[in-house]
Amino acid sequence: MAKIQITDFKGIMPKIAKDKLPGNMAQIANDMKTASGDLVAYRKSSPDVLLAGSSYKTFFEYLEGGNNHWVYYDAIVHWCRSPIAADSFERMYFTGAGELPWIGLVTFIDGMTDAETLTVGADVYEFDIAENGVAGGNITLGTSATTTALLCAAALVAEGPTGPAVTYTNNLDGTVTVTADTAGEVGNLIAFSKSGGHIAVATTQIGRDDGVYSAFVNDLQGGGDFDFTTDFYNPGAPAAAKNTLAYTNGGTGYRAYFYTYVSRYGEEGPPSAICETVDAVGTPEWDEASSIVLSVFVEPDDSDEHLKTVVGSAAPAIRIYRTSTDGDGNSAFLLVAEVAVDNTGPNSTAWAAYEFTDTTDAGEDGLLGAACTTALYDRAPNDLTNLQGHPNGFFVASKDNVLYFSEPFAPWAWPEDYQIPIDSEIVGLGIYGSTIVVATDGFIYTFSGPHPASLYKTKLSFQPCLSQRAVVNTDDGVMFPSLEGFQHVTAAGVQNITASMFKPEDWEDYELETMHGTWWNKAYYGFYKSVDNEGHLIIDMLNGAITTGVGYHYAGHVALMDGTFRTIVNSEITAPSVLYISIWDNDDASYRMYSYKSPMYVLEKPANFKVAQIIMDKEFYEAVLALVARESTLTTLNTAEWTADPYERIKAPFNDYMFNEQDFNGDSLYTLGNLGIQAHVNFTVWADGEIKFTKQVIDSNMFKLPRGFRDKKWEFGVDGMIPVKRITVATSTEEIV
Repeated sequence: MAKIQITDFKGIMPKIAKDKLPGNMAQIANDMKTASGDLVAYRKSSPDVLLAGSSYKTFFEYLEGGNNHWVYYDAIVHWCRSPIAADSFERMYFTGAGELPWIGLVTFIDGMTDAETLTVGADVYEFDIAENGVAGGNITLGTSATTTALLCAAALVAEGPTGPAVTYTNNLDGTVTVTADTAGEVGNLIAFSKSGGHIAVATTQIGRDDGVYSAFVNDLQGGGDFDFTTDFYNPGAPAAAKNTLAYTNGGTGYRAYFYTYVSRYGEEGPPSAICETVDAVGTPEWDEASSIVLSVFVEPDDSDEHLKTVVGSAAPAIRIYRTSTDGDGNSAFLLVAEVAVDNTGPNSTAWAAYEFTDTTDAGEDGLLGAACTTALYDRAPNDLTNLQGHPNGFFVASKDNVLYFSEPFAPWAWPEDYQIPIDSEIVGLGIYGSTIVVATDGFIYTFSGPHPASLYKTKLSFQPCLSQRAVVNTDDGVMFPSLEGFQHVTAAGVQNITASMFKPEDWEDYELETMHGTWWNKAYYGFYKSVDNEGHLIIDMLNGAITTGVGYHYAGHVALMDGTFRTIVNSEITAPSVLYISIWDNDDASYRMYSYKSPMYVLEKPANFKVAQIIMDKEFYEAVLALVARESTLTTLNTAEWTADPYERIKAPFNDYMFNEQDFNGDSLYTLGNLGIQAHVNFTVWADGEIKFTKQVIDSNMFKLPRGFRDKKWEFGVDGMIPVKRITVATSTEEIV
């Protein structure tokens, strides 16, 4: 007499041999929830926001004015909200690389031919010219691989001094649509930009170079709806031009001046070179009658559109400072004035002729403003990545093996003195509490402290991080995959949280180098994809289980508005070939198919199990049917199908098809099976590794198993959508009851 009963369904533990697994663990646990202990399927994701592209790496939700906007890239982007309290501009700061949308300079080069290369700085570009040039209208060009960058190129005819009018539109799928108002001809004129660029023909760059640290500001360009391909700027102001100011009317009293640029958002940059107003001995002492007149100010580059005082204006703001000494001999540069220089364009006569007269004499220093604090306020360098917000109001990011930090509550300022190099290439960053975790291609580092100038560094264990996109902040630490499994860095140190379930070699099937992760509801959701292998895994920290799943999702994000977990994925319900921002586990009428395989049970002696019972939650199935009927789900979908082409939808023209290429009585109308809810589960029995029995089980009644053989090694599997509470197999009916 023998009986096996499974009442608790958990995740996988490949480290343990299948015949030694605990009874509640599994050999296979695909697309199944573990919290309740029952065998429960995940619901399918419900599509929410339609996307035009075919590939994405990151997306996030930008909130402004009570509205939410989705922003998405086929590039690795990190984002943080402004640390400034009640930021009236509602800025969202981000770092990214390579293929971020931008508006930039379009360069025309004569005489380039197909496949010819051009070197710009350290980048080598290969030109991919359309066979017959660009015709009037639209043509979509793919990107071509280059030595160090990607390029989209088009050949244009040279008609007059400027050639045809051309615009470029980023399709967010790795291609760019080129629109020309006249026909083109190969070999005359080349317009080029880096892959992924959103390009507008212009004479100056008015956005940012690729990879630079930037910020969203709603409707930056002045009016209209939010557009994440244009509503951004390179934060902060550059150092004021380094040439020395000219002056007149100086006296023997020493005084020095400099000026700074200020953005319309109050972001002040570093100062210019110092102008010392000391004349020869014998000239009159400085006084109001000989007020100092400053000139030769230099206008900031026109590419910094936000340095203009008003959108569309040509009047940049500057602050002018001068030295002042108190009674104790302490000197500082104090604010003399902030002015918006009246100007009509770059390098115009009006700007070049601008003069500022300082009429405040030495005895009136008390009338001056605050001291300048921005001497070290450098802009963030290009190609920063891994942006993270620290609870003490500063940002941290990385480039190569160097950590970069912003000034607290001045996210546009990144003093060079705060930079910290380490001895490994930085892969990803995370923060828990006030501790910064640095995951590298070698050791793990932590930095803790209240201010970037006073951080304490700790070097932890050697655990190379395998994927930048897989680094996540958890509730109490930072988590990422390494060669030995998933490392969790907390206040207690570094712990391999998968060590009890996975051996290092068990990870070979999960393509950890390609993984991207999201932390949601106390679980890690990791998605991986290679040429011939894709799927996902869920590390449920709350319930102590790891499950797997079929299907790849391109990116993940936890929405700020409602706390839902959203992914970019092919629609699982209405349009399988189209990408949507979809809500995870959200469609009450459509379910994924779970797959479960039990441990191998080894009996003391061979036996034959004659009867089985699967206790299913049929009330769940009836509730789904009622929901579908109540919401007219099938009617809505089939109405759309029928409207599209009713004749084709029922495949009436049977004689138009070869017999073996078409379903005889097929149609494409939706059924409950299409939606992902079935009235049965599939039950499988293995004996000594061979399938001995399969059955579609439709209720909780007992059923017979095949007889005529005995074995010691038994395994059981269930695939389905209806929850299962218990699986029982026995050698007699009496044992089931």
